[in-house]
Amino acid sequence: MADAIIGGCRRLPAEWEPHQGTWMSWPNQRGDSFHGEVLGRVVPTFLEIVRALASSETVFLNVSDEDEAALVAREIAGGVVELYQIPTNEPWCRDHGPVIVDAAGERLATCWG
Repeated sequence: MADAIIGGCRRLPAEWEPHQGTWMSWPNQRGDSFHGEVLGRVVPTFLEIVRALASSETVFLNVSDEDEAALVAREIAGGVVELYQIPTNEPWCRDHGPVIVDAAGERLATCWG
């Protein structure tokens, strides 16, 4: 019955395996993780992480609005960063972003309901 529901075997590639890029979400005041001056300390470090990744792979970055998109576009140059206006309340994309799995060579995004 389970195979009929999920359509066979799926495989989640390990983080060290070759991949197309990394999904991230821009940190902001709306979440529980970073507020006030903490957010001010996090943003420069976050920019360094995005720049380092973008020098060798695509970074798919969720931003909440046009202001965040303009800030990122201004601060990041020389790398491949694709911006998506998808409002979030936390930067931990692993908790709300897409999970891509391999199924017999086909990439599929999971839906956890």
